[in-house]
Amino acid sequence: MKINFFEILKNLFFVPKCISCNERLSPISKDETGAHGKICFCEDCFKKWEKAKGALCPVCSNVSALCSCHPSFFKDKQPNIPSVCFYNPESNNVQTRAILKMKRTNNAQYFEFMAEELAPFLEKTLARMAIDPKDCVFTWIPRTNSAIAETGFDQGRELAKNVALSFGATAQPTFVRQKGKEQKQLSKKERSKNAETSIFLKNPKHKNPFGCKDKRVKAEDFASNKAFVIVDDVMTTGATLQRGVELLQNAGAETVIVACIAKTETKTKK
Repeated sequence: MKINFFEILKNLFFVPKCISCNERLSPISKDETGAHGKICFCEDCFKKWEKAKGALCPVCSNVSALCSCHPSFFKDKQPNIPSVCFYNPESNNVQTRAILKMKRTNNAQYFEFMAEELAPFLEKTLARMAIDPKDCVFTWIPRTNSAIAETGFDQGRELAKNVALSFGATAQPTFVRQKGKEQKQLSKKERSKNAETSIFLKNPKHKNPFGCKDKRVKAEDFASNKAFVIVDDVMTTGATLQRGVELLQNAGAETVIVACIAKTETKTKK
């Protein structure tokens, strides 16, 4: 992640702050190339972030990227769910603070950083499945209109765009959300019901998908023989992502992969 002249000027006027502790950062990186992560974290928090990426699940004893403690629906779909770290909304650790800041702040550097962190784990999963990232369509499950209005952006969209960019692939809006509630307000059972009644596939007859050059694309063959990657910020119960996978598979998608920045950590050990 190199810093160009415009970015240096911008950082001089709008001094960046650590995504975790909010400490003011140097407007110009000490590293000539603008070391990855330094533009988002102070030195101390960056070390803690790197350590958090190596934390082990108390159930399966794997790092987040290889953790097998995800919802059973996904276990037969893909070898693992690519992710960077574990997440606990009740904790005050570096990764929780960073992810919450990303959710609430429309900062392009935050999304670029998180996408760069996720990309290597996703690339390994795709390689094991013999899928070229450039052949994938990257997408996201949209937030509710009220949630977008509150922050002014959709973090899923920003993450998907940046992950796609890191692979030189296509990102496009594939889903629409009609009414419904924010999943974080609901129980596990309520989340599944809410997802089923509020999330649907986008009809490309109404508008040509972003990044899709073929204007002749039809709704019935929209997902046919394509590999999709649904990118999310945090996986909790997986209800929203499950709904997305099912919709795409029913529409004819050959392969659907899910990836997220973090997975909610398992609290108890078996």
